[in-house]
Amino acid sequence: QCADAFTQLFYTKVQRQVEVLVHVDAEGGAFADGTPLTDTSVGRLLDGAFVRALIHDEERTPIDATNRRRHPTDRQKRVVAARDQGCVDCGSCKLVNYDHQPPHVETKHTITTELEQRCAPCHHRKTERVARD
Repeated sequence: QCADAFTQLFYTKVQRQVEVLVHVDAEGGAFADGTPLTDTSVGRLLDGAFVRALIHDEERTPIDATNRRRHPTDRQKRVVAARDQGCVDCGSCKLVNYDHQPPHVETKHTITTELEQRCAPCHHRKTERVARD
């Protein structure tokens, strides 16, 4: 079903605004779930696409971009999601929040190394625990 949906997306000439995350590295292209993608398909995606690049260092770690926004950018969310792959407390991938660690009120910035994925219930429990302490 996934392949059929992407085939429809890539070959239909209907105007759509869709975001598709594609990882391209030395081994080739793949979707975020690891499904391989041919170089030809990646090339077809680029025609008329808005491209955002996420650059990695030699250790394959995404390079962080500090900013003073309270909420993480889409790029920062992608970096944290790739690193944490679900709630850092229970592993759930449902109702995921991006939690500042240490809290944003202390640091006044949002960077990926200080963000953690937490599901809403775990985030709520952590917030209550911190408020009590």
